This record gives sequence, C-alpha cells and structure tokens, in this order.
Amino acid sequence: MTVHTKFKATLVIYALGITMSNALAEDQDAIELESVEVVGVTPVHGVGLAKEKIPGNVQSGTVKDLDSFQATDISSFMNRKMGSVTLNAAQNNPLQPDLNYRGFTASPLLGLPMGMSVYMNGVRYNDPFGDTVNWDMMPESIIHSINLFSGANPLFGLNTLGGAVSLQTKNGFNSPGHELEAYGGSFGRSVVSLESGGNNGSLGYFVNVRNFSEDGWRNASPSDALNVYGALSWRSDKSKVDFTSLYGNSRLFGNGAIPVELMRDDREAIFTSPDITENDMKFFTLEGTHWLNDKVQFAGNAFYRNTKTKSFNGDDSTYVDCSEAGGLYDSALEGKPAFPLFPNNDGFWGFLAQNGIGRETDEPGECPDDIAAMSGSDSLANWIIKDKNGNPVGYNDENSPLNAINNISHRDQESFGTTGQTTLQYDLFGLHNQFIAGFGYNRGLVKFNSQVEVASLLTDRSTNRTGLFIPEDATGMSGTTTTWSAFFNNALDITDDLTLTVGGRFNDTDVQIRDTLGNGPELNGDHNYNRFNPAAGLTWQVNDKLGFYGGYSESARAPTIVELACADPNSDCRLPNAFLADPHLNQVVAQSFEAGARGGFGHKLTWNLGFFHTTNKDDIIFQSTGGATSNIGYFSNVGDTLRVGMEAGLSGVFLNNWSWFLNYSFVDATFQNNFLVSSPTHPNRIETIGADNEFSAVIPVKKGDRIPGIPQHSLKLGFVIPITKDFTVGTDGMFNSGQYLRGDEGNYMGQTEPYFVMNLNANYKVTKNLSAFVLVQNLFDSKYESFGVLGEANELPGFGGYSNPRFLGPGAPIGAWFGLRYKL
Repeated sequence: MTVHTKFKATLVIYALGITMSNALAEDQDAIELESVEVVGVTPVHGVGLAKEKIPGNVQSGTVKDLDSFQATDISSFMNRKMGSVTLNAAQNNPLQPDLNYRGFTASPLLGLPMGMSVYMNGVRYNDPFGDTVNWDMMPESIIHSINLFSGANPLFGLNTLGGAVSLQTKNGFNSPGHELEAYGGSFGRSVVSLESGGNNGSLGYFVNVRNFSEDGWRNASPSDALNVYGALSWRSDKSKVDFTSLYGNSRLFGNGAIPVELMRDDREAIFTSPDITENDMKFFTLEGTHWLNDKVQFAGNAFYRNTKTKSFNGDDSTYVDCSEAGGLYDSALEGKPAFPLFPNNDGFWGFLAQNGIGRETDEPGECPDDIAAMSGSDSLANWIIKDKNGNPVGYNDENSPLNAINNISHRDQESFGTTGQTTLQYDLFGLHNQFIAGFGYNRGLVKFNSQVEVASLLTDRSTNRTGLFIPEDATGMSGTTTTWSAFFNNALDITDDLTLTVGGRFNDTDVQIRDTLGNGPELNGDHNYNRFNPAAGLTWQVNDKLGFYGGYSESARAPTIVELACADPNSDCRLPNAFLADPHLNQVVAQSFEAGARGGFGHKLTWNLGFFHTTNKDDIIFQSTGGATSNIGYFSNVGDTLRVGMEAGLSGVFLNNWSWFLNYSFVDATFQNNFLVSSPTHPNRIETIGADNEFSAVIPVKKGDRIPGIPQHSLKLGFVIPITKDFTVGTDGMFNSGQYLRGDEGNYMGQTEPYFVMNLNANYKVTKNLSAFVLVQNLFDSKYESFGVLGEANELPGFGGYSNPRFLGPGAPIGAWFGLRYKL
C-alpha cells in the first residue's frame, strides 16, 4: 500500500468521526485495500495512526461489542473482555468498582493510588479532588468506541502511569437510527434505554436516556442511576464540530466488605450501614477539527464539568467508653499505659480518643473525675458531645447508647479547560512523517465540607439520626488544581514497514488548599509540580501476519488535593470525610518499558504477546491508623513500586461463523523498598509509643512483597455461536488468582481464594426490528471474593467474639435478566 493511499484511507475514517474501523473503502483507482485499524494517539482524536504503528498494546471495543456483552457499564465490559483488567468489589456496588489494569487503578473511591487516566471525547474525565472516576456517570449506552492504551503514556497527561482509557461517544453520524431497550430480572434490577439519532449529511443529532435501578443482592443495597445524553454535530468536506452534553444523577448504596465470620453465616449481610453516595453531574464538551489543506489539520476541544457528591456513612464510633480505660492500662509496659492513655507535657496522664480529643486525669487508668457530675454517665463521648446550646449530651436512654457516628460530607467539583493540536503530514527527508504538537489547560475548583453526627447503632447495624454534631470534627476547605501542558508526537516511516515514534509532554501543576472553617493553618498549602515526560518507540511490520513493537516512556502523577490534605502521620483523617493537615508529598513518576509481537491471518485469527516493566518512583499509598474498616489514616510516599508482567491474546473465527477470544495476563506488582507501614488491626503488628508519646502499630514490608488488591493471574475466554441465522448464544468466563488484603502489605496473612465466573447470553431476532435477549451472570453460582481488607469487627456491639481481622467483599451470586430491543 502506498503512502498516499494510506493517507487517503485515514482521511476517510477521520471524516466519518470514527476512532476505529474494521475496513477501509476503495481508493480512487478502485483497488481493494486491506483492513487497517486507525487509532488516535492523543486524547484529541485527530488523524491518528494505524494500529500496527503504535509501539504498545492497544485494546479496542466497538458499540457492537458493548451490545453483545450487555454490560452494566464500561468497567464491566473491560473486565469481561480486555486483557490485564480486573475489578475489585470494594463497595460491592455494580456501578462503583475499582478497576485495575496492569496493577494500576481507576476507581470512584477516595484513598486509592490512582494510576490511570480516562478520557471522553478527548476530555480528561478524572475528577480534580482525588483523580477518581465515576463509572456510574458514563453509561455504556452512549459509547461508540473504546481504546485502552498501555503503559506510562505521556501524551495522555497526568495520572497515566499504567494506561489510559479513551472513549468516543455516539452522534448522529456514527449511530443513526432509533432504539428502545428494556430488561429486568434478578436483584430487582430494571434498565431502560431510549436513543434516537440521525443526520441530513451536514447536520446531525443524537439523544440517549438511560435509567438503571435495582434493589441489590445484599441487604439494604439499592441503587438508582439516571443518565441523559445529547449530541449536536456538523460536517463539511474539511471540518467537523460536535457539541455533547451529559447529565447524570445517581444514588448508590455500597455496603462494602464484611467480616469473614459474618460472611460464613450470611453472604448477603452487611457490617454497618448505610453507606450512600449521591452524584449529580453536568458535563459539556465542544470539539472540532479542520483540514487547512491535505497536509495540515487543526483539532481541539473545550469542556466544562460540575460534579456534586454527597456521602453519608454510618460507622462505628471512634470514641471509647471511659470505663474501659483501666482495662487498657498495661502493667507489662513498666508503668506506662498502652493506647489510648498518654503522658502530656505537664506530666499528667490523659485519655486520648482516636479523633485526637483528650481529657486530662491525674491517675493513669482512671476516668476524669468530673464526667459523672457533668452528664450522669461514664461515657467519654458524653463528655465530648454537646448539643447546640453547649450542654453535654448523655445517653438517649438505657437501650440507645450513642455508640456510633454518621460521617456526612459534600464536595462540589468544577473543572474546565481546553486542548488544541496541529497535525502536519509533510514528508521528512523524503520519508512519510506525521508530526503532532499541542497544548492543554485544565483547572479544577473544589469545595469540601463534612461533619460528624453522633448516633446509635440499631439492631440491624444501621445508624439513626440524632441531629447532634461534633464541632471539633467538622471540616471545611477549598482547593484548586491548575495544569498547563505542551505535548508533541512524531511518527516517521523509516521504511514502509519500520516506524520510529518520538514524543513527550511537559506538565506544570499548581495545587492550592485553603481552610474555610477555621480548623487551623495546618490545612493551608501551596504546591507546585512540573516535569517533562518523554516517550520513544519502534514498530516493525515484517509482513501482514507478523509485527514487532518496543518502547520506553515516562509519565507523572501530581499528588491530589485529597492526598495533600491528608498527609500528616500525626493528624490522621477519616476518608472520605475529615482532612486536617497539608504537608508536601512528592509526585509519582512512572518509567515504563514495553515490547511485544502481534499479527494475524485475516479475520480468522489475530494474536498478541507482550511484556511490560513499569517502576513507580516515590509511590503514594494510604496508611491506615484505625477505623473498623481501616478508613482512618494518612497518605505518604513509600518509595518505589514495580509492575512487571506479560499478556497474551488470541481471537478469531472458526467453523466459518463461530467467533471467540482468549486473553491471559500475568501481573507481578511489588514494593521495591523496605519500610514500616501502619496497620493497627494486623495480628503481626508491632506496637510502640514514641518519644513524642505517639502510639503506632506497624508491620514491616520488605522489598519484593506484593501490593494488595492485585491478582497475579487473569484468564478470560469467550464464544459467540450462531445457532441459526436469527439465534445466537454467547458465553464468557473469567479466572482470577488470589490477592493480598489491604492492610497486609507485608504479605503475612495469605491471599483470597482464586475464582472462576462464567456468564451466558442469548439473542433471538424475533422480527426485522425486534430482538429478545437473555443474560445470565455467574452461571454456576460460584462463591467468590474479589476484595479484602483488614478491620476490627469486635469494635461493634454483638461482634465481641469476632477475632478474625479479615474483611472480604463477596461476589454476586447467579443472576438472570430478560430483555427486548426494538430498532428502527
């Protein structure tokens, strides 16, 4: 194929606004061309490159794939189809998963070390507060194509340590027609999606409305999500413009992991509740391209997004009954009391609650003398907690002690920005060359406030509302994050089969945090991070059946607002609610090597085999200092971490019409330094009282210990079998090996059990326009757990005999849904 013909084919695809295409049209000489997949190599989808010229593994999916899998969201589809992708059910909600790719995370939950960037229509989707990704706000019904890029790709900007997800949504040109889809079944789940799109050759529109609702398979776990999407598009011979708007509103209950003793009795049980997240998002993008001539293209976008998130979490109280203080006195420590008693600067003994509020007393192991006189109760909480008039609060009654709390928070995140790039297709030294240069500007504004309400734990382990709040535990802050960047990428065809790619990106990020509630100057801070991250790679297409690739790249992640606001070991915070101090953290820098081979034999067989090695310098983790589910702690740099592994994939068609795929990945994610990590609930913890009278409970982590939450082995396979012309049956299965639990970074307590889950789907074309489908998940009703964390179940009433600190996230049982799809 000549260089001119390749360029013509690329232009056709781009004018249609499609990121990936299965085939190219005939050229002007009516010569039939081979199929070429073209992928946008920057977030702004401009001209793009042929897939075989990209020095890394790119996995793709189309709207047809999404319809076939009938996934609840994008993360579910990636988990079932794409290599090196796994999900952790930390929240145990189908719309709130932790997605891991090659050991790097994209999650809606604060507290995790995010390492992936997500883009929609060329716009960065990660929220500014914690680089989190709200999967519930991007329904699969609006997605036209998906590309998963591997490695520390600097072209996709901050947070692309392990990979990037690039999504293109539907519009009136790539998705004309009208469709109504509805299905329901197990767990009280019902989903309705309505879409309509069309164009007249120059103007196009597309609209989609989707509603997801379910009761949940676990107790007290309902979820609701409404998404409304619209697109207006314009096309001409040389230009295109797309304006898209997306609104989302959800109310999700995620009741998380439960103690193993409780899970053995009832897998549907919950530990404490409720744990509610409410999201309300408005997202607008404007993107366009213009060909100045056959060699020069301008492309760019602008966006505005506002996300309001409310969280309500019923939890165990951090306040300890003062009558228990004597039992915490340990005579084996040569007269020094164990936590929570400590000597203060005046030589008196004090009682230290886990929230840092104490009360002096002149005798070790005794309660303050005046508590009973103040409240008629011996509870420390009754001394601390006051009503709106400042009077101490006692028990509500004998049967309703104030033994729980409600963590209530609200965060308002605004983000906006623009990106522009120019693509030049001029030859260099007589060789075909593609040069892209661009800039980016992103700004995020965050307002955060939280309060702690004292409550009673009811018999079902849910909490009530009292209207009594702890002023000392209220938090208010604002934050801004501003990033300027410049990037370039150059792909030079040394020969028709050998391509050299060189690129890089410079990022400059400012993070500012301000206390808005008078908590103190410790929360105020100004931080700046900047770095140039390079990339270089080489591809060699030996023939149409075999190609090789290899490359090196770097990328960086600036610490987020939530990490910087919770980085002081002496001022731990409760996620996602309380932030107290703002010490500096180093940015994380990823250095990635990747090499592999790929090829195929037409549509009958395609394959890939790759190896990767990524080192994170100055990685950041959340160190737990307490909480029944280890949600109290602080963020810190812990040295280097390493992800090394391999992935292999096969797909194709046999027996003329059976399609199939097979993906295997090995990911070894390890710490690369010896250090001590805080883990107060670990059976092997080492407890000390330092020179500054600070209590600590730590475990040693050695170089080579595996990072929790990441299975080493993952295997996925699937088939689609056409029984008749109108009836197809598909199945897909997934095997994951075990993983270490969060809080067990030293790998002392063993892993979760490996598991295999199989799903089944069937589609029957009733008429030309009407189809019926069935989806069955976890066909064999496997009992499995995809997540684990250490905690303290015996902190709650009724769990005194629960001594095992392991909390696990049980996987959903078998579920079946039936639906109809009507297309015009």
